This record gives sequence, structure tokens and C-alpha cells, in this order.
Amino acid sequence: MVTEAMRTGTEWLVRLDGVSRSARTDAGEVTLLAPTTAELRSHTLTVVAGPSGSGKTTLCNVVIGWEQPDQGTVQWATGDAVGWARLAVAPQRLALIEGLTLAENMALPFWSRRAAVPDTQLQELCAALAIDHLLSRHPSEVSFGEQQRAAIARCLLGSPALCVLDEPTGHQDEARASLVVEQLLEARAAGSSLLVATHDEVVIAAADVLIRLR
Repeated sequence: MVTEAMRTGTEWLVRLDGVSRSARTDAGEVTLLAPTTAELRSHTLTVVAGPSGSGKTTLCNVVIGWEQPDQGTVQWATGDAVGWARLAVAPQRLALIEGLTLAENMALPFWSRRAAVPDTQLQELCAALAIDHLLSRHPSEVSFGEQQRAAIARCLLGSPALCVLDEPTGHQDEARASLVVEQLLEARAAGSSLLVATHDEVVIAAADVLIRLR
């Protein structure tokens, strides 16, 4: 693991100390994530890059809490990450609910905690991501790229403390990928920290901190 290009003047939000993951298979033990130490800092875009199989998704899942490390620790500066307001996710499989419209999918995290939906920000995000004309449609009624941008909007909505996005440009053409990167930078400027796993060199170039997995 190599970390590059640290911004200054930011406080740490999450610390990873020697976290690693492996799995047992019929062929023997397979390393899913080699020991990795890093800090996710406030108001910072941290990008995880590396070849397929290097552990990018596993690292995201360990931060989120969807997987537990075999070794090492994950520490939050102010206790555990509880609730969407502190930790929001745009996974590779998107996790949109077909029975809800795109707008309702974006509002769901707010409904679940009985919080007001930031409708103005929702409209602005969707316009910036070129999906504002699709809000009344269900996921199966739009393209996969449009679904992904809806999941990204849901993740960024409300300016969570930490947004974790796994390959957020993986289903975007060049023009739409640029829209996504712009919104990641807008989210950082609005106060969110971001952890992004990607192969995309444009996203990598925008990083404040780059974690390279081998």
C-alpha cells in the first residue's frame, strides 16, 4: 500500500491500522486485502486505486463495516459510524429499490430516520448529474448509467460526513464521468469526506490522497 499527495490542514475522520482480509478456498487461502494503514481525513477526496483483485472493494467494505478485517483496526474519530448522515454509500451493485422511483430511492435514507429531505439539493444534484428528468421513473425504466448516477446522488445528498463510492464512473461515458467527478469535488467543498475506489484515471487525478493497492 502506498499513500500519496496528502492535503494539509484537515483532521482525521477514520483511521485504518494494518487492516487485512483473506478467504479460504479449495485452492488454499486467498488474500483479499493486504495489510493497509491509512487515514481518511475531513474535507478530503481519498481515492483507492489498483488492479482488479487488489482489494479496493474489500477496503471500502471494511470502512463501511460490511466486512470485518482479519487483522488490524478501524477507528472513527467520534465513535462508530451510525446512520446515513455520517456514512453514505454508493456500492457497485447500486442497491436501488425497484418498487420506488429514483426520487423516492434518494429520499429513503431521510424517511428512515424521519428527517426532512433536502429537496432543493436533490434537484440541484440531479440536474448536475443529468437525471433530473428521470426522477419519477423506476430503476428498470432507465439505463444502468442513469441508475448509477441516481445512486451517487443518493450518496451525496445531505452532505454526509463520509461518502464511500465504489467505481462511481464504471458505467459512465466520458462526458457523464466528468459530471460525476465534478459532483465529488462539490461534495468535498460542501464538507463531506469521500472514499472512492476506481480504475478511472480522471478520478485518480482529482484525488487529494491516493491509496495504491498492489
